[in-house]
Amino acid sequence: MGFKVELLPERIILFDFFDFKRETVDKWAEHVKAQDGKMLAPLRVMYNFRGAGYPTPYLLKVSVVMMETLQIPEDTRTAYMVQDRSHVAFGMVVARKMPRRAGLVRVFINQDEAKAWLLSNPATKSTASPASSSPQS
Repeated sequence: MGFKVELLPERIILFDFFDFKRETVDKWAEHVKAQDGKMLAPLRVMYNFRGAGYPTPYLLKVSVVMMETLQIPEDTRTAYMVQDRSHVAFGMVVARKMPRRAGLVRVFINQDEAKAWLLSNPATKSTASPASSSPQS
């Protein structure tokens, strides 16, 4: 399988992607759809795309369509982790394509900064902000 799912101690759901093959994207979509309606607020999700390559048009299409149909809890935050600044633009394209009801989305290079943002005060609003330039810890 081209991804794994882990629940971090901070109650952050981590999706770790190893590739963006069609089979991987389809299995990820099946997994997420199976959780629909079971996720409670505040929902915190981190996608680790480092090492998976550039997001594919298929990933973008499936993500947008799926997010429009899911029951997404209020106060949802999602962090996309990319490997370097050359991937930030691609992560931001994906983030901007997400429906507004999917919650706040930001792109990061540094995992610690991503976690800090996910766990920060929900009243702090920002969407699809530029990634941190700090190297991964």
